[in-house]
Amino acid sequence: MLREVVKSESPEGAEIKRAMVTGQLVDDAMITRIVAQRTGKEDCEKGYLLDGYPRTVAQAKMLDAMLRERDQQVDYVVAIAVPDRSLVRRIVGRSTCTLCGEGYHDEFKPSHFADRCEKCGGPLKRRADDNEHTVKQRIVVYHQETEPLIEYYRRQGVFHTVNGDQDLARVSRDLCLTLGCGRARASTTETAA
Repeated sequence: MLREVVKSESPEGAEIKRAMVTGQLVDDAMITRIVAQRTGKEDCEKGYLLDGYPRTVAQAKMLDAMLRERDQQVDYVVAIAVPDRSLVRRIVGRSTCTLCGEGYHDEFKPSHFADRCEKCGGPLKRRADDNEHTVKQRIVVYHQETEPLIEYYRRQGVFHTVNGDQDLARVSRDLCLTLGCGRARASTTETAA
């Protein structure tokens, strides 16, 4: 959602871009307004998943107020727990094809064609904010601003943790088990997600 607003080149988009590039959080009221607009659309009527929002207790309280107005509530909050050092390695190593959007990683999913996409041959690009300095700043901000959400949602009885420092198939399986997905209940076979 934020990247769409940034692409619009509006004053709001410029403000969001500044925050993202420096590893800071977007203003609480602004991000909540963007989330409210997007989740109010028809394709969200049966539910939706928010990734990376809320990031502060203040945002969580704003979200709760918005949901109460809609006679809705948060059903699950899942933290995918990964050690800080692993996060830096994972984020700094990622790249995306500029043509088809296929994702790659220097260590976990390298392209056999160096800086080109294996699917379409397009050039690979790294996000400007996926550098070690900015990622470490984001982690500091996470510990200060976002980590308190664990206790906030734990008190509401909706908080769950999944070990994100394991292979993708196991993380996917554990997420499905946590959320009660039909596939995970029907089979415990590990498959790539």
